[in-house]
Amino acid sequence: MGKVKPSVTYHKKPLFGFDIGRGSIKVVQLGESSGKKAILEGYGKSTFDPSAIHDGEITDFEVVAASAMSLFKNDITGTVSTPRIAVSLPVTHSYNRVIGLPPMDDHDVLDAIKLEIEQYVPVPIDDLYIDYRLVEKTNEGHDYMVAAAPKKVVDSYMSLFSILGLEVAVMEPSIVSVSRLVRQAEQSDLPTLVIDCGSSTTDLIIYNRDAVRVTGTIKFGGDTLTQAMASSLKVSEAQAHTIKSKYGLDASKKQAEISAALEPPLKSLINEVRKIIRYFEDRDNNEKVGQVILLGGGANLPGFSTYLTSSLRIPSRLCGIWQHVDFDGLQPPNQLESTVYATATGLALIHPDEVTK
Repeated sequence: MGKVKPSVTYHKKPLFGFDIGRGSIKVVQLGESSGKKAILEGYGKSTFDPSAIHDGEITDFEVVAASAMSLFKNDITGTVSTPRIAVSLPVTHSYNRVIGLPPMDDHDVLDAIKLEIEQYVPVPIDDLYIDYRLVEKTNEGHDYMVAAAPKKVVDSYMSLFSILGLEVAVMEPSIVSVSRLVRQAEQSDLPTLVIDCGSSTTDLIIYNRDAVRVTGTIKFGGDTLTQAMASSLKVSEAQAHTIKSKYGLDASKKQAEISAALEPPLKSLINEVRKIIRYFEDRDNNEKVGQVILLGGGANLPGFSTYLTSSLRIPSRLCGIWQHVDFDGLQPPNQLESTVYATATGLALIHPDEVTK
């Protein structure tokens, strides 16, 4: 959502990434780079009852705060040494879009953005916090990355951090955090589609030339696949999750029945992905998406990247989110678990010199 209002300037004060998900908290702190790699100083995650958050707003502070306190006390690998945090806002409860405007005076930009927001955000403009930054400037017009979030959601986050004694240095949409991570981890000049697959929703992000160009969120996630498999195979969701995690879409004795069970939600995903790719390629000077990067807990389905490559005819792979991170002796999480730290790691990549507060 941008930087909080400046009062004092801090230099090289460390911060860590704090990501609140659907029933979970993930934190990551990175230190100064060692050569080309950032040093991982600490990381960890905890869970809480998802009902403590309603429509993005934290409503049961006791539950979420207790989870965070337990995390810091018992479940940090390494060290989290600072109270300063960079925080993400979930895409499902914030509104993020690249808006093109004709050239105009700077003092007219906010009013023009508000008029655009009123057309696609189903929340009264006075109930939103709005932030924006210039993405690209041409003679024909200017593109702005715009973020808006309900005040009740943001204010609830700020209340939680006050309870925890944490100082918010940056608050931004999770798509910005994820894009920062992928650009650092993948280091490619290709227009890139990021598929950030969570438990119940999936964020679609296309970036090009180091800037987010198109975003979208769809109702699809790891739980969607589990439920489809449970229904088709006539097993419990716990059994379906086990089968899904073990076999996925890879060749196995269960491949035919698993593929049949997952075909409807996967086809729906492919249709949505094709729409956003087509939208980008039609409006961005006919440039073509050159790669698909997968991350998020829902992306750990075996054979998922191969399926996407075959369906989209675009090379697809899981993001190696920590391939440019030095663990410096810390025990890494298992490979499947690492993707859940994507947003927190993207937040932790914000350099203290970038923050004014």
